[in-house]
Amino acid sequence: MKIAIPTYYYPGCADWSKALSDSSTKYVIINPNSGSGTKIDPNYVNQTKEAQSLQINVLGYVHTSYGKRPIEEVKADIDRYYDWYHVSGIFLDEAPTSDSPSSLVLYMKSLYDHIKAKSTNDAVILNPGTNSSSAYYLYAVIFFKFSEGGDSLF
Repeated sequence: MKIAIPTYYYPGCADWSKALSDSSTKYVIINPNSGSGTKIDPNYVNQTKEAQSLQINVLGYVHTSYGKRPIEEVKADIDRYYDWYHVSGIFLDEAPTSDSPSSLVLYMKSLYDHIKAKSTNDAVILNPGTNSSSAYYLYAVIFFKFSEGGDSLF
């Protein structure tokens, strides 16, 4: 089994070391500043390189505000992750759950296409945090529907 770890802590801390040393880690998600931020952070650059040297895919965290965030802002955030941190894909948080209006599905398709234009091999993970329309299943390699701590699973 392989796992994705939201590494929402600053590079260099003990939690990063644990995430990178766990052989089941396939993806880590970076979140420099509720997204890519407004300037490059060299510590995240180094942390991304280290993870990738261990064959761990690094994804950039981008929120969509359930499809309400202006799409050009979201695409700019995605572009900064690729330009600054050379990520292996994007984790789209707060993904819409309903396929109505249909413009929400087109919104997510546009983001998926934008990411896949960077590299067809890159991962796209959607996180609506709950049950969602199957219309979105075409636009992710992994689809989260649970956003609680592990203790909440049982």
